[in-house]
Amino acid sequence: MKREIHQYTISFEPAREADPREFSCSTEAAHHCVENSGLQHKEIAFRMGMSTQLLTMKLHGDSAKLSADEYDRLADALGEKGILMRKYHAAKLLPREDRREVLLARLEEQQKETAKLLEELKRARR
Repeated sequence: MKREIHQYTISFEPAREADPREFSCSTEAAHHCVENSGLQHKEIAFRMGMSTQLLTMKLHGDSAKLSADEYDRLADALGEKGILMRKYHAAKLLPREDRREVLLARLEEQQKETAKLLEELKRARR
């Protein structure tokens, strides 16, 4: 069976979605995506071919964990809303020193934006 290859662009620019580097584990990333998908657990579980109860247990990670295949099926079931799950793993593949540099650059950019906004607010007050 031929497997589709997906390519996603990871941008660490300020975005509307959560930063994939902020999740502590893949289960947390999956839980976030499901909760923010706008879909009911029942619909997602049906798309994955599992019971709603089992999906809920696996998303909470207490008594069951998502296997790699289930994680992949969940991302597929969520469609566009599951891209963040794939970005989580792509971000984990970056070497530590690269992530540190990316994070530093992002923080510096946020600092510039904050200073610019603060200046605009001060001018508006006058």
